[in-house]
Amino acid sequence: MDIAGFGAIAPYLTHPLVLVGFVLMLAFGIHSQLMKSGLLRQVNQKDSGLIIRLFLRYGFWLALTLLLAGVGLSAWNSWMEKEKVVAVNASKLAEKLLAPLQGQLQSKDEQIKALTEAITALSKTAASTASINDALQELEQGHTAKAQAIFAEVLRSKEAEGRQANKEAAAAARHLGALAFMNDTKAALAAYQKAVQLDPDDADGWNMLGHLLFRTGELAQAEAAYRKVLALGEAHQDKEKQTWAYGNLGIVYRTRGELDKAEEMHTKSLALNKALGRKEGMANHYGNLGSVAYTRGELDKSEEMYRKSLEISEVLGLKEATASQYGNLGNVHIVKAV
Repeated sequence: MDIAGFGAIAPYLTHPLVLVGFVLMLAFGIHSQLMKSGLLRQVNQKDSGLIIRLFLRYGFWLALTLLLAGVGLSAWNSWMEKEKVVAVNASKLAEKLLAPLQGQLQSKDEQIKALTEAITALSKTAASTASINDALQELEQGHTAKAQAIFAEVLRSKEAEGRQANKEAAAAARHLGALAFMNDTKAALAAYQKAVQLDPDDADGWNMLGHLLFRTGELAQAEAAYRKVLALGEAHQDKEKQTWAYGNLGIVYRTRGELDKAEEMHTKSLALNKALGRKEGMANHYGNLGSVAYTRGELDKSEEMYRKSLEISEVLGLKEATASQYGNLGNVHIVKAV
């Protein structure tokens, strides 16, 4: 028989009845050969009958044991070989997805964090493996619809469970908002509003809601959201959340032209970042303070702040921030030269 012919019948050879038949045939074959070889010739008819009965009895249990083992191993192999969730580097994928928005992001690190959490959580949902893999592959191509659909279903099911599932529902809403943040402001805003409604003690939800309100020009509401982040950060003694709140409040005040308040907020955020050893945060707020000084016309102070930001950014290898500070310093020198 050629290989192709064997391949056609191979699946039938693994049927449990075939395996049992094979085992029994093998057992009786061994017994027959022992009889023919003379090894069992000294056994009388009575003993031979007893041996056959014992052989049949224990041969059956042997066959049954092998059958069950075969079924168990088959199930195990099937489980091991089933489709697995594709492994992805969530943070790198988040950076890739947000890359087209460079220069438009108010707080890049915070948005990367939110999106990374969403991508990580996607693989842990109760959705089918195939659905999760499809969503991850779509994300690799920059498309979020399938991932959003999964979190929308999680949100719906958790809300249906009642108050005891509010935190899980809020997490799904935040993940939904993080995915929509890139290309659907309205949907993202609705998702984060739902998130803070379900879990008002989650600072991340309030922070991202503040970003969206700032994006839509609702500065008073954005300020209120950031104030909530600050209050939660203080209540939970979370200094990182406090740095977020102060920095984002500074941006709101600078946008309004309230430069004294903006300077105060950025100075507080800078101090906390220094205490935490967060050099990237320090670079960011030196740059913000440079912008406040530039707006005031304090060019020497502005240059000093921009240079401090540039120095840290170059050491950390932050190419985008480095380019931005070179640009800011160029603007300062242009004005000085006039």
